[in-house]
Amino acid sequence: MFYGSLLVLLISGVVAGFMGDWWGQGWLWLSLALLIGIIVGMFFIGTRRYSRLRQALGMPWFDGRKEHPAAEPAPIEEIQALLAASPALSLTVIGFGGIAIILWLMMFKPF
Repeated sequence: MFYGSLLVLLISGVVAGFMGDWWGQGWLWLSLALLIGIIVGMFFIGTRRYSRLRQALGMPWFDGRKEHPAAEPAPIEEIQALLAASPALSLTVIGFGGIAIILWLMMFKPF
């Protein structure tokens, strides 16, 4: 569902860029670069840590593209340590902050 929504967002942005004849303006290119940066940043920050948490919870988990089956859950102390080190706040700031900047660029078209 995430990738489908992302595809709709990109397609609608490209169509809007053509409809508004904005491809020569810097704010549009900066918005696209920010969106790509948000996606890449959130992927690299969140994937490894949340994959370890899934493993500790006894859920199926991924190592790169390789899927591993569910196993016995880890002790509660290990799970709590992984949750305490969660990058949730960083991911929230990157995601919402980046989208807020993109929205600002779209509304005010500063350059």
